[in-house]
Amino acid sequence: MSNRELSVHQEHEFLGRLEEAGLDKASAQSVIDNKELARQVVGLIKSGGQASGTAGVPVCAFPTWKTIELGTHKDVKALRKAMENAGIRVGDYASSMLKHSMFTLASALELVRVSVADLGFPSGATRAQIYEAALCNGLSLCPAEVGPQVRLQYMDQPKGERFFIAMEPIPDSVGNPLVFYVERADVARWLIGRWSKPDYVWYGDDQWVFCRSKKSA
Repeated sequence: MSNRELSVHQEHEFLGRLEEAGLDKASAQSVIDNKELARQVVGLIKSGGQASGTAGVPVCAFPTWKTIELGTHKDVKALRKAMENAGIRVGDYASSMLKHSMFTLASALELVRVSVADLGFPSGATRAQIYEAALCNGLSLCPAEVGPQVRLQYMDQPKGERFFIAMEPIPDSVGNPLVFYVERADVARWLIGRWSKPDYVWYGDDQWVFCRSKKSA
């Protein structure tokens, strides 16, 4: 392999390829700027298609877990009413998160559910590490609306099951980052807001729900 530096044209072409793979410009640039992601990309090239640091899972190999509909309610009030009518319990943090603008146009969205261990971290990882590994496997963060929508559209959730929504955190009243947490505790079905501080290490068996990038399907 040549040690020559990439030309400006080659750098732009590489950025273009990342965008073609479904990344926006900011995310594509983060791949280039992040040393850990660069290491994973090099490992991917050397292994001929197996993502380095992801337990040998081929890129885009995770199956679709569930397809949900977004944009089914005109506003937060209607969404809250739908959850109330369905007997869903909404935690205080989740309730405050719903005050933020989160609604999208009507569309179907493929969701993928993976554990932290599935992404190559059996001993646990931070949120940034989890998100980066998912990105390398053709996944993307969910719109915030996925939290309440998947709660409404997954009423047959088994007792004791819980998972987190991979999303851009929403700050609470003092700035702590929150993500949605969907849980079935005995009879009650919950939508909860969970602290997601950058230095917190999530367990290997913690489950996260991502979206499948449109161009990786």
